Amino acid sequence: MAENQIVRSRAIINSSDYDIESTYARLMGNLHYDDDGCMLSQYGLNKSGFTSKKVFGDNNEIFTIDIEKGYPKLRLPGHGANVFAHHVSYVYHNRAIRFTPAFLEMWDNPAYDISHRCGKPRCFASACLIIEHHDQNTTRDYCHGLNKSDICPHNPPCKTRSL
Repeated sequence: MAENQIVRSRAIINSSDYDIESTYARLMGNLHYDDDGCMLSQYGLNKSGFTSKKVFGDNNEIFTIDIEKGYPKLRLPGHGANVFAHHVSYVYHNRAIRFTPAFLEMWDNPAYDISHRCGKPRCFASACLIIEHHDQNTTRDYCHGLNKSDICPHNPPCKTRSL
């Protein structure tokens, strides 16, 4: 994902006038749970690796859910940018601390990612998400290919080891 996309997505989601509850409700209406307890966007990918679905909001505004390269994104009316579903979920579940200096120090720093401990980009379950340095996030890719008997070096550990 391009760094400027992430920065713009994060700026929109964590602004004080952004309705995180409403957006999270849109996500909750478009998911299913897998056997690992992951909350996945119900929309799969087409042959070109992309899908799009229109979802109507409270005042008939249209939220478009896109999945590109595995990551669900929402195009919000009036914002002109995509926001990532796992970012919305992370902020929603951490909304009590979302404006604290400790949270903002990592949130506003593009060197930090919202990692999927489960290794599934379509997942936005709070138990699977953690904010951590990009270098730490990329090492999780190794764990998701390991056998379940191998030891995960991460803290907190990766949630699953097989996709």
